[in-house]
Amino acid sequence: MSILIANCFHWVGFHLLNELLDRGIEVAGIDALDTDRKEHLSMFIGRNSSFSFIDNSEASNYETFIIIDNSDDIPSNFTSRKIKIGFGESREEKENIVHVHAPILYGEWMPMNEKGCLHQERFIDFDSEEFQSEAIYIGDFVKAFIQWLKVDNLPGHIEVRTKKNNEDQALKLENSIYIRDNVPKEENLKRVLAHYRRYKEFY
Repeated sequence: MSILIANCFHWVGFHLLNELLDRGIEVAGIDALDTDRKEHLSMFIGRNSSFSFIDNSEASNYETFIIIDNSDDIPSNFTSRKIKIGFGESREEKENIVHVHAPILYGEWMPMNEKGCLHQERFIDFDSEEFQSEAIYIGDFVKAFIQWLKVDNLPGHIEVRTKKNNEDQALKLENSIYIRDNVPKEENLKRVLAHYRRYKEFY
């Protein structure tokens, strides 16, 4: 399996990239490196022989193309499978692209402070009902996402929700996938906050 990720040093792209590389999968990345955080995260990848940083003109020889958020780095010559991870309210669908609508994701390197995180330019308090019922830890999301990559015929749209969200709603949406917290949210959040305090200047 060979994968190309656009916006690979967006904090979500970085977690996905790391998990794929840890599994020995060949990954290429495209990114503008237009923020200090992205520059910093690019240093963590180092010289991994399974990773190559490329530009759009080299983007045609990969089995799967993953687009993180609103990346403009979409090569016109790419004909293989395309999967877009989006975070906003928009459910805009384009032909030949699988759209994965992610909930509030939280984890190391996300835009945050001690009290909460930014999700689509909106601050969400860690103690809020919204965060407690809808947020999914990035590690759990990435592991589930990699399982979906093994499926040949994904639906055109996938709605990702928390298991708790499923229990709270009588209505089950078609093409919804529910992810359970593998570790209690409080423990994951404690770890994320410790990471934030340690590397605060890079956040």
